[in-house]
This record gives sequence, C-alpha cells and structure tokens, in this order.
Amino acid sequence: MKVLMLTWEYPPDHVGGLGRHVCQLSEAMALQGTEVHIIAPGKQEVNSGGGSKPFVHHIVPYAVSSPDFLSWVLQLNIVLSERAARLVHEEGDFDLVHAHDWLAAFAGRAFKHAFRVPLVATIHATEAGRNAGIHNRQQAYISDVEWWLGYEAWRVICCSQYMKREVRGVFSVPDDKVVVVPNGVNPDEFSTTDRTLSRKAFASDDQHLLFFIGRLVREKGVQVLLEAARILLQQGENIKLVIAGTGPYEEELKFMAASLGIFSHVYFTGKVSDKMRNHLYRWADASICPSLYEPFGIVALEAMAAGSGLVASDVGGLSEVVRHEVTGLKIPPADPAAMAGAVSRLLHEKGLRKSLALHASLTVKQDYSWSSIAKKTQEVYAGVLSQHRRSPWRAQDQRSQRRFSYESGAYGRRRRIPAEAVDDSSTQAAGPGGQPAGDGAHS
Repeated sequence: MKVLMLTWEYPPDHVGGLGRHVCQLSEAMALQGTEVHIIAPGKQEVNSGGGSKPFVHHIVPYAVSSPDFLSWVLQLNIVLSERAARLVHEEGDFDLVHAHDWLAAFAGRAFKHAFRVPLVATIHATEAGRNAGIHNRQQAYISDVEWWLGYEAWRVICCSQYMKREVRGVFSVPDDKVVVVPNGVNPDEFSTTDRTLSRKAFASDDQHLLFFIGRLVREKGVQVLLEAARILLQQGENIKLVIAGTGPYEEELKFMAASLGIFSHVYFTGKVSDKMRNHLYRWADASICPSLYEPFGIVALEAMAAGSGLVASDVGGLSEVVRHEVTGLKIPPADPAAMAGAVSRLLHEKGLRKSLALHASLTVKQDYSWSSIAKKTQEVYAGVLSQHRRSPWRAQDQRSQRRFSYESGAYGRRRRIPAEAVDDSSTQAAGPGGQPAGDGAHS
C-alpha cells in the first residue's frame, strides 16, 4: 500500500500535537510495511526517509507576504499540491491520500480528483469546538472548510468518541463514515535519562513542582491553572508552576500571573526539547491538563507514560483517556478550587500518586501503542480501497483510461495518445522502433 499524507506541521517544526501525531503514526505504519510519503512545510526543501522510515518531503511556502492567515493557508495548499503532483511524476501512483485537518483540505481534495484516488481525512479538532461556537466570519469560513473536507473524504478519522459526536453534530457526517482511532504515545521515549539536566533549574529542592505543557491558547485552560496555583499558595503550599509552550495567549497569561501576585512562583519556559519535557514529567509532583476543550489529550498520555501524577479536566477526549482515581484525577473544567484540591491530594498522598502512576503506565502500554494504532489506521485504508475498487467512481475512471494509450517519447518520457491511433489488431501496440507502446495500451 502506498499512501500520501498532507499536513501543515511536522517535526522539528511543529506547533501542537498534530505534527507529532503524523510523525509517530507514519513511522509505525512504515515499520509495518506501508509506503508512506509525507509532504509538510519546513525551513528548506529537502527529502528524507526510506527503508523502514516514512519518506518526508519538506516544502517551503512561497516567500510572499500574506495579508492574513487564511491567505497563507491557501498559498500553503498550492505548494502542497505542486509538490504532490511532482511526487507522482517521481515516485509513481499512490493508492490513497490522507489529509490532516482543514489546513490541508484544498490540497487533499485536489489530489483526490486529479489522480482519482480516495481521500481519507483526520479531523483533529473543530473550529466550533475550539472557540465554543462560531462568532465571526473567519471562524465560519474555517468551519465551512472543515465540513467540506468531511464531505469530500471517503472516511473521516477522529481520535475519540467525543470527537466523533462533535463531527457528526457540527457537520452532519453520517455515522458509518466516521471511524474512531485514538492517539498514541511511545513509552520508551520517557524512560531515558540525561544527567546533565537538573530539576534545580526549575524549582528548589523544597518546592513542589507542578507541570503544564501545551499551546498557550484559551481553550487549554492555563488561566484556570493560575487561579488554582494562587489557591494552593494561599493554603501554604510551597509550589513552583512550570508552564512550557508558546502561543498567542502567552503575554496575557504572564500579565495574569503578575496580577494574581504569583509571578515569582511561575516559570514560563517557552518551547522545551522533547528530552527536557520528558524529565519535567518525571520531576513533577503533579502534571496538569486544565483544558476547557480537548478532542483527545495526548499530553495526558505523555504524563501517564512518564509515570507522573495526573490531574485532568473531565472534558472531551480527556474523559475517555483518564480513569478517575485509577490513572489520574479528573475534575470539572474551569474549576480552580477543584483543581487545587486534586493537586493537593497528589502532593500529600504519596500512595495514591504511586498507584495512579503504575496503572497509568500499564494502560498506555496496553491501549495506546502506536503499533496498534497504525494497524487500525491501515484497516481503515484497506476498507476504503476495497470500496473504491468496486465503486462507480472508480469504474468511471477506468472507462476514461480506456480512451488513452501510452507510447515512449523523446528522452524516455511517456505521452498519452488517443486509443484510436493504436492498432487494435495487435495484442501489443507498437511504439517507435517496433517496441511495445507501454502500460495501458489495452485495457
């Protein structure tokens, strides 16, 4: 099976969890024998991978200043489409194209119709969910593109039952068109240690370390976490809250921390390396997912894999990933007092923290390995391809192909010629020099 994946982010240049998802999913699929090609933005146009690795084709968006974000997305999709077309010329046909989120919708749809292959889409989140509704024209446009992507896709993959309900409710996608395949995590990533890294760079020995990592946007709920930190400090807890990540909400959160009088107890680190992230999970007395909206919550899986005590909002996909008092503590969303109470339990009930970490680690290994997720994704592909082969759409494409033949041209290139020009009395049409005209001379 040969698959083309289109994404707007991919390591090392990734913003949130989508790029990491595409990377780890494609790597697991490649190990299982699927030939995966990924086209994603990068700092320079470069190709990598092969063998047991996915092929990664980085592109550089046009060096043209975009008047707004939507214009940038359209320009990106044109470059994605250009590279995809060139890739077919270089690597041959693909069986299927897989687009991740609305930012790759235009290129995914264009490839589907240009090369007559089925489109699979993963909708990682919706604009309506991210913003608790649609409130302006830009959000309405993005939501329309998300609907359109779901309409064009042969199958829509969602990461949780919560997201399946949301996609069906917002976009009226038929139930049998939506498939749930969860996110995953590689537990081995969190077992390595680096003695050059020290907890003392973030908190003193007598301070409890609380850890958050994620995009700094409103729906991640860091503002609620800051309120909870103030409550804990008022209760006499000696804490240091480490907030890793960047985003448009960062300056407002820093201002809020100063306004609450807790800025000296909060460390905004900006982006951190994966190695540092893994150590922070292990050093933390509590890792916190305070999201107001969360389609899945891969950060929760990371904390569970690292053996960190976890506090998570009982919302969205987090509700499915975390089992209360088994793999973590769940709290109502947007409730600083409940969050402070749950964190306090982890700080003082060491037996509970140890039990949660043990069960969380086992759950990750059993239910959220990338190997099993890759198998489920490939089962979706296989089902789509089986239907595609029997579909009227595929039959129409085959009929159109019968009207053309191929013959060798100058410099080894192949050009399409009308089938009427081929001598049907021969079992193989002759090209220049009496050689066979090539594949497709006869259907």
